[in-house]
Amino acid sequence: MLWLAYAEGASHREIAEALGLRTASLKILLFRARKKLADLLGVGR
Repeated sequence: MLWLAYAEGASHREIAEALGLRTASLKILLFRARKKLADLLGVGR
């Protein structure tokens, strides 16, 4: 989903439909994925 959002430029609605999720659920998952990625990369410490 991160790839679709940032590399492909897909909208939240498009990604949610592709993954069978509600848009609100997708936004939460994207937030958590960005936070996890930042933690793994050591960004923001």
